Amino acid sequence: MEPENDDQYVNTLFLIEDLKDEITRLQTARQTLITKIIIPGNCSSFKTGFRKSNRKLRAHKNKIILLTMSTHLLGRNTFGDVANAGNLMPVEEAHQLLNEWVPNDRLRLHMKQVAAVMKAWATEKEQADELTARKWELAGLLHDADWEKYPDDHCRVIVEELERRDIDPEVIHCIASHGPRYFGVEPNNIMDKMIYVFDELSGFIHASALIRPTKYDGMNVKSVMKKLKTPSFAAQVNRDDITDAIARINTPLEDIIQFIIDHQKDVQ
Repeated sequence: MEPENDDQYVNTLFLIEDLKDEITRLQTARQTLITKIIIPGNCSSFKTGFRKSNRKLRAHKNKIILLTMSTHLLGRNTFGDVANAGNLMPVEEAHQLLNEWVPNDRLRLHMKQVAAVMKAWATEKEQADELTARKWELAGLLHDADWEKYPDDHCRVIVEELERRDIDPEVIHCIASHGPRYFGVEPNNIMDKMIYVFDELSGFIHASALIRPTKYDGMNVKSVMKKLKTPSFAAQVNRDDITDAIARINTPLEDIIQFIIDHQKDVQ
């Protein structure tokens, strides 16, 4: 739920900090269990304690995610001005904004990869015209533009910046809907739904490629699917979001994974 007032917002932030402290305590306790000299008679109790510690850690981390989400809700579903339909930022200008707001090379690469995959999908799967394909590309390129510089106001800042620049409202709504659980904006059309689909999966697939000696060369869907079922790998990637996003479209997860591999592997 969205915080109703400033006091509730502050209380939410304090609760998040308390949960982080508890996570630190649990991690320390778990490490103590791991480093103890285990004698055969204590193996059972060790395993029980370890499992309980892991369960508590996961529960607290999930609480933090849910509470943090409540501080990022945008509180509206309408963005921009319909009179600005068709107004798009030149790609060069978008890259300039990206360079100014996002010092992190890896985060910039993520947005470039999502942009490339979005544009490719629009062109190849939706038979979009040039203007529409540019909308998809721009939404992908700027969807996380405020994440590094304004983490506490993620999505809100870039949305307001694009509104100030009189950008097409469909592009702004697409960006606002790329995480419905986090920002409270539901994906309406296929462009909205696909940025939701591609965002988490693109980052996950890139992480999978980075640990391979040959990176994207020879990478297959089966290996990515296996990693998705391994919670400890790229643990920050929310599998529930991926499942929810895929459920909103008519394309199997395996086909989406292959499409991303094919279209983001050469992005630099």
